[in-house]
Amino acid sequence: MSDILQGVPLPGSAQLLVGHGTSDDAAVLQRSETEALVFTTDFITPLVADPFVFGQIAAANAISDIFAMGGRPLLALNICCFPSKGVPHEVLNAVLRGGADMAAQCGCLIAGGHTVKDDELKYGMAVVGTVHPARLRRNSTARVGDKLVLSKPIGSGVLVHSAKKKLCPEELLSAACVWMLRPNKDAMEVARDADVSAMTDITGFGLAGHGLEMAKGAGVGLRLRVRDLPAFEGSLGLFREGIRSGMTGSNRETVDSALRMPAEIPREYLELICDPQTSGGLLMAVAPAQASEVVASLRARGDTQAAEIGEVFDTQGEPRLELV
Repeated sequence: MSDILQGVPLPGSAQLLVGHGTSDDAAVLQRSETEALVFTTDFITPLVADPFVFGQIAAANAISDIFAMGGRPLLALNICCFPSKGVPHEVLNAVLRGGADMAAQCGCLIAGGHTVKDDELKYGMAVVGTVHPARLRRNSTARVGDKLVLSKPIGSGVLVHSAKKKLCPEELLSAACVWMLRPNKDAMEVARDADVSAMTDITGFGLAGHGLEMAKGAGVGLRLRVRDLPAFEGSLGLFREGIRSGMTGSNRETVDSALRMPAEIPREYLELICDPQTSGGLLMAVAPAQASEVVASLRARGDTQAAEIGEVFDTQGEPRLELV
């Protein structure tokens, strides 16, 4: 992508609080002393057979980027890449109804959208929200000494991949879907009221990729404790069997030069942190004195597998990931 962007003008502005420079979850444009607009877009291919559930997950995944910036979603436009034949209209209708259902859960209006013909079904949203500039959460401002808190388990990518190949029990995917269908609204509200210096949501680049973006933005290291990583049931076993999704390898390549991992740590944990997620949880850098309270608040509000998974450490400006 860096090659593709060569020579493409991306002008900045004093009002542009967050642009492309730190690979953050959304763009943020300040409109007044008390309000900034948050804008994002995302769309995905089907993860599950149920089109209504797919629509819900795709919408939650897109809207999550607003929550990851500390914002509240206001308005969305559907992005629909729909096959012109081979998919019944009632299936496409169910996808849109699922998206509308999730948008309503998140307090977001859908005002229309755009549809193109595509051989492969894809669905998502462009979403606009608002945030008070003082409550904006970036991915690039983590502080040395902060504790790392993750609001949802990881490992959904390998479950989706293996379920499509009939390699894992359906109930494991169903359990993961419960979490993919859970919006990050409550987690955002917990973070908004706590001393959270940086935040991002965990999606396609996995915990490792999005964590490295956080490390690069602040010039720090992230230390992840494998024993504390919340993993979806069955995911580690699938990794031990050599099963992984297509993006796991490319995610590993992306973080390889910045990764430090002792030989005694089982390889499945490396697969786990590189596993691509959809509608994943929020990764927060939290003041040490508040980390336990943040975890307790997340669990009390429904993120029952929220956990403190590591800390931010000084690397003299060299972005780094450590597994311990």
